[in-house]
Amino acid sequence: MFELKSRTLVSIGGALALLLGAVLVPASPASAAVLDITCLPPSSAVTTFDPPLTMARQTVDATSSLQYGPCLSPSQPDIASGTSVRQDFGEQRSCLELLQPGTVTYTITWSTGETSVIAGNTTSTMIAGVVVTTVTGTVVDGLFAGSNVVEVLTSASTDLLLCTIGLRSVSRLSSSVVLKIGRV
Repeated sequence: MFELKSRTLVSIGGALALLLGAVLVPASPASAAVLDITCLPPSSAVTTFDPPLTMARQTVDATSSLQYGPCLSPSQPDIASGTSVRQDFGEQRSCLELLQPGTVTYTITWSTGETSVIAGNTTSTMIAGVVVTTVTGTVVDGLFAGSNVVEVLTSASTDLLLCTIGLRSVSRLSSSVVLKIGRV
């Protein structure tokens, strides 16, 4: 039993050493990326559809409310969180179209009152009961202008999957969010 615990501790110690080595060893200048800000879960998004999405295309209003935080910014340490609201009114939609690629422009208002306007492209996949939507783009105005953006929204897809086969409508989609803004 002691030998098993010792091996486990050695394995854990080795893994920690590798992790610390990866964190403490500086990247080569050619591949160095500087993160302006990172926001991790419990960052979240809630998207509502009115009327609820069905398999049939219909005119739908969609509103997404995003809460970012906790956020960490080496260059802007006073930023703790942010919010964003995205609205699309009068669009023809069905639940099948939620996985289609698209474009998006939105503004994040940071806890300091400063804003970042982001323009990007969206892609979505549904795998093993999870919808992953990725926004890749650029900050086109405001704080962090010129920096690259990667935002990943992860949602359970049970309702969406049932909607695609005509068994349920989708009135709301809740997501966990990871946001990274930085320069390469």
